[in-house]
Amino acid sequence: MNCVGADDQLGDKLFKYKPKGRREKLKHKVTGWLTWTDPVKARQETADSIISSCNDSINDKIKRKTNYHDTYIQEILHIIDEKLSNPKVDADIEFEVSLKQHICGSAAREFQKMHEDFIQENDPYKCLQKDKNKFCAGFKDVFYKRDQCQKKAEEFTNQCLKPAVENFIYRSLGLNIIDEMLTGEEFSTRMSFQYSVLMDLISRNEFELYLYYICSYEDYLKSQISDRIKKHFSDGSILGEIEDRHLESSISNINGAIKKAIATDSLKTFVEEICKELGDKLVISQDALGAFLVLNNADQKQFAHWLTVSVKDMAEALRTDIQNRPFETKLSHLHVKPHVELFNRVIGCGQQCPFCAVPCDAGGKLHTEHFASLHRPQGLGEHRWKRTEQLMTDICSSLIVSGKTFCCSATKDEWHLYKNYKEIYPNWDICPDVSLEASDYWKYVMAKYNQEFAKAYMAKPADIPPAWNNITEQQAKESLKESFNINLSFPRQQTSNIFTSVSLELRKNLKRKGSHACELLSKENLKDCGQETFTYKPQKITDKAKALWARVRGSKTKQEIADSIISACNDYVSDKIKKKTNYHDTYIQEILHIIDERLNKADVNIEIEFEVSLKQHICGSAAREFQKIHSDFIQENDPYKCLQKNKEKFCTDFKDVFHERDQCQKKAQEFTKQILKPAVENEVYRSLHIDIIQELKGKEEFSTRMSFQYSILLDLISKDTFETFNRYICSYEEFVKQWISKRIKEIFSSQSAVCEFEERHLKSCITHINAAIKKAKTEKSDSLNKFVENICTELGNKLVISQDALNAFMVLNNADQEQFGHWLNKCVEEMTESLREKFENTKFHTKLSELHVKPDKELFNEMIGCGQQCPFCKIPCEAGAKDHKQHFASVHRSQGLGQYRWDDSKELITDVCTSLVISDKRFCCEDTNDEWHDYKQYQEIYPDWNIPPDGSFEASDYWKYVMAKYNKAFADEYDAESADIPDAWKRITKEEAKKSLKKSFNKN
Repeated sequence: MNCVGADDQLGDKLFKYKPKGRREKLKHKVTGWLTWTDPVKARQETADSIISSCNDSINDKIKRKTNYHDTYIQEILHIIDEKLSNPKVDADIEFEVSLKQHICGSAAREFQKMHEDFIQENDPYKCLQKDKNKFCAGFKDVFYKRDQCQKKAEEFTNQCLKPAVENFIYRSLGLNIIDEMLTGEEFSTRMSFQYSVLMDLISRNEFELYLYYICSYEDYLKSQISDRIKKHFSDGSILGEIEDRHLESSISNINGAIKKAIATDSLKTFVEEICKELGDKLVISQDALGAFLVLNNADQKQFAHWLTVSVKDMAEALRTDIQNRPFETKLSHLHVKPHVELFNRVIGCGQQCPFCAVPCDAGGKLHTEHFASLHRPQGLGEHRWKRTEQLMTDICSSLIVSGKTFCCSATKDEWHLYKNYKEIYPNWDICPDVSLEASDYWKYVMAKYNQEFAKAYMAKPADIPPAWNNITEQQAKESLKESFNINLSFPRQQTSNIFTSVSLELRKNLKRKGSHACELLSKENLKDCGQETFTYKPQKITDKAKALWARVRGSKTKQEIADSIISACNDYVSDKIKKKTNYHDTYIQEILHIIDERLNKADVNIEIEFEVSLKQHICGSAAREFQKIHSDFIQENDPYKCLQKNKEKFCTDFKDVFHERDQCQKKAQEFTKQILKPAVENEVYRSLHIDIIQELKGKEEFSTRMSFQYSILLDLISKDTFETFNRYICSYEEFVKQWISKRIKEIFSSQSAVCEFEERHLKSCITHINAAIKKAKTEKSDSLNKFVENICTELGNKLVISQDALNAFMVLNNADQEQFGHWLNKCVEEMTESLREKFENTKFHTKLSELHVKPDKELFNEMIGCGQQCPFCKIPCEAGAKDHKQHFASVHRSQGLGQYRWDDSKELITDVCTSLVISDKRFCCEDTNDEWHDYKQYQEIYPDWNIPPDGSFEASDYWKYVMAKYNKAFADEYDAESADIPDAWKRITKEEAKKSLKKSFNKN
C-alpha cells in the first residue's frame, strides 16, 4: 500500500503563501490600500492556524498506532473546509488548492510511515521471531512436563491483564477529568467560561494576551483550557484518587472473574472464562491471549493461585508506575481528550462577528443565525476609517443604522452600506440601536492599549473619547460582571434534536458489543422505533426452537423479561416528565443502565439481536418523550415569551413609578403570590414524603422485611385467586411495587394523617416568614429591594426562593417599605388560609405525584432486598440489602411453582430444593446450556445461591395448599402436566395454611 501520491515533495517544507502573477499581486495591493490590511499576512495567518489544527489531528492518529484508513485524510479535508468556510477568511481557489496540497502532502508522508510501522509491527514472521525464545522455552517445559504455573501466571498478568487494566484506566480517566472540571463554576456554562476568560485577561493586563484573544480566539481558548486543566490537577491528589479507584475496580473485577472461572475443566477454558467474565470491563488483546495459550502445560488450580498472587503484585507495581508518570504523559494516553471535549463545550459555533470579532452567543452548531449581545469597538477587530487610517471606536449596533459604508474581501473590495450588511453576512443578526455603546470593559482596553493596537494592525491610533481614559480597572471589572449577569439571565434558547443525542448514546452503549450490534443498529431509524408494543420474535429456526424449549423447561420467556424492563424504563421516563426539567444525556444513560442491569440479572441467555431490538424500542419511545419535555422546557423558558408574559405587569409598574403612585398593597400581594406561596408549597411537599415514610414504617407490615413478606403472603391467601399467586411468583418485583402503592393509598385514604402533616409544615413555614419580616423591619434598608433581599436572606435554607420570580419582582418598585411590610403580613395571613384550603381539597394521589421523593419507591427499595429469586422454586432471597455475597431463603417451596417439571412425565415437581440438592437427581435448563447437571453440584451453575441440604424438610402447608388448589391452573400456565399431588396436601384447609404461615414467620 502506498499512501503518498505523485507529488511526494509537497508539504516537506514550511508553507509560505505568495500571490502568483502580476494580476494577483496587484489585486492584493489594491485590497490592502482599500481596507488598510495586509492580505498576504492575513492569508499566511489563516494557513498557519489550519495547518496547526491538521497537525494536531495527524498526531492523534499517530499516537494510536493503528493502520492508515481513508477516513483519516477525509477528516483533515473536512477541517480545512470548515475553517475556510468562515466568512472572515479571505481565500480564493489558488490559495485553497496550494494549502490543501501542502497539508495532504505532509499528512500522506506521516500516514505512509504510520502504515509501514503498523505492517512492520504486525508482520507474522517478525512476531514469530520475537516470541521464538518464549515458544522454545514453553515447548521444553511441555516436553519435559515441567510445572509452568508461576511463570505462566506472570506471563498472563503482564501480557494480557496489565495492558487491559492500563487501557481501562486511561479510557475512563478522560471522562473523569472532564466531570471534575465541570464541577467548577467557570465551565458550568459557555457564558461563565467567557466571563472567567475576560476576567483573567484584565487581571493579567498584558497587551499580547488581549491581541492573542482577539486575533486567535480559538487558539487562545484552547491554551486557556489546557492551562486550567494542568493547574487544577497540578498537585496530583485528585487524579491519584480517581486512578486508585479505577485500579481497585479493575483488580476487584479480575479477582471476581478468577473465582467464577475456577470450576472449569482446563487451563484454556479457565482463561477464556476469565476473559468472558471480564467482558466489557477490561478489553483483553486477542493477539496476546492467543500467544499465551500456545504450549501451555500448567496445572489449573496452581495457575489460579499464582495468578491471584501475580495480580496483587501487578496492582502495586502499576499503582506506583502510574503515580510517578508526569501529568502531560497521562494526558497523551487518554482515549478522550479533556481539553478537546471542554473546548467543544465552550466554543459554541466558533463564529465571530465579521466587524468587531466578538464571539457568537448561540450555543452549539445547529442554529441558523449568529448573534452577539455585547459588541465591542470595531477597531479591536482591525477596522479603521479609510480617510484618516485611524482605528474605529464605533460598535456594530450603531453603525448599521448609520449611512456609513465598509469594504473588505467579503464585499469583493467594493464599498457597501453597513445597514445592508445582511446581503454580505446573511447568517448574522446584529441588533440596530444608535444609543448602544461598548461596555466599559472594552472601552478601558482600547483606551489603555490604543497605541499598541494601532501598531499591531498597521493603522493610526483611534480618536479615544476623553471619558474612556478615565475608566479604571475596577470599573471595567464591574462593567464585565454587570454585562454577564444581564447576558446570563437572558439567553436565546435553541431546540436540540434529542433523537440525535439518544442515538449517539445508544451507539456508544452497543459499541462494546461488537460490529454485529452496530450493524443491527444501523438497519432501523430510531425515530421509527418504540411506536408500537414490543413483541419479541425469534428470527432463526434455532432461536425459535430455543424459545419453545425454554418454555417447556420452565425458564422465563424473553417477552416477559422485555415487558418487565420496558415497565421499569417507562416509570423512569414518567418521573422525568413530572419534574418538568430540561433533557440531559444522563437521562438516556440511566435508562441504558437499567436495561443492562436487568439483562445481566435475567436467568436466560440474551442474544445480541434481542438486546439491540429491545434497546431500540425503549430508546425510541424515550427519545420521543424527552423531545417533548425538552421542547416544552424551551417553550416555557424562552426569554421572549417570559417577557411577553410579564409585559403587562412591567408596563403597569412603569406607570406607577412614573406617576409616583404607591404600590404597597399590590407589591405585597405580588410578592406573596409569586414568590412566597410557591416556596411554601414546595417546602411542604419536600417534607411530606419523610412523614409518610415514617408513618408507614410504624405499621406492622412495613416494620421489617420479614413482616412485609408475611403481610403479602397473608393478603394473597386472603384473596385466594390464581391470578394473584401467579403474578407474585412470575412477576415478583412488579407485583411488590403494585402491592406497596395500593397499600399506601389504602392507609392514607382518609387523608386526616396527611392533613396533620401538612398543617404542621405550613405553620412552621409561616412562622419563619413572619420572623423574617419582623427582623427585616428592624434593619435599616435604603430601598424596597433591599428590604425584600433581607427577608429572603433570613429565610435562607428554610424556603427555596425562585430567583427568576424574585428578579421579575425587583423590577420597577416604588413602594414604601413600612407600608409594604404591613400589607405583607396581611397577605401572608390570606395565603395561609388559601393554602390550607388547597391542601384539604387536593386528593391524596395528586399529592403523591407532587412529592420530590416517592414513598412507594423508597419502601420498595428497602423491602425488596436484592430482588433475586431461587433459580428452582422462585422463593425470594431473604438476605436483605444488595451487597451480600450469597443469596439464601430459609423456607423453600415446591419446584413446580418455579416452572420445573419431570423430564419424562412433564409433571410439575412437588419436591422442595433443600431435599433435591442432596439427592442423585439432575436438572436441565438454559443456564446449563440444556445439558443435565447434578442437583448436588448446583453451585457450579448458581454460585451465588446457598440452599441448605435437608432431606427431611418439606414445603410449608401454605405452599402445599396453593400447589394442591391451583395444580391444574399452574400446569396450564406453564405448558406442563399437573403434578402428582399427595392426598394429605389436598386435605389442607385455608385456615391451616394461614396457621402454617404464622408459624413460618413466628407470628402468634
